[in-house]
Amino acid sequence: YKPTTSPTVAPTTSPSFSLLDPPQLKTCMFSNDGSYIIIAFDISTNRGNFGRTHPCAQLFSFPGDVNALCVWQDQTSVRVYPTGNGAQSSAAANLIDIGDGIAVKDNILRAKCPALASADECSMWLTASDISCTLSAPLAPVSPVVSISAPSVVSQCKSYVLDITASSGSGGRAWSRQVINVSSVSQSNTSLVF
Repeated sequence: YKPTTSPTVAPTTSPSFSLLDPPQLKTCMFSNDGSYIIIAFDISTNRGNFGRTHPCAQLFSFPGDVNALCVWQDQTSVRVYPTGNGAQSSAAANLIDIGDGIAVKDNILRAKCPALASADECSMWLTASDISCTLSAPLAPVSPVVSISAPSVVSQCKSYVLDITASSGSGGRAWSRQVINVSSVSQSNTSLVF
């Protein structure tokens, strides 16, 4: 009788991942219609361990950040909607504009942890600190489009309402000025009374 030996299996270990540098800002730019801002990083991020959507003030610092909503498009880019989170504060009039700075808050954002790496290993990676960019104008800005809807006939003693809410191109902000000039082609005073 000859004893058999069972085959030995080499122990397996998790692959080791070298330390990844923290993400750096690549782009901070208004969208073409001005309704949101695009922030792009040079590598995939952990999104600061926030969900896909969160108040921007949790991760970024810029004028009006308390009113802004951040929506991640993927691990490298986020859209900032300047008035998107519904918060009302004294900073509502202080919205971000071209030339303003956008800073990533220190000690929050890291490179994305690979699927096979351990959370402990990734937690040792450096976080982004002291990184910022200047908000630039859109590449191909869209001109505003005014759309007015109004009744063609109004009965006597009724208000004549001009609705401009379908207008677009305000950049997600209130229109800076709204002026409507009314004139009549009729010589009769009875056809146009306001």
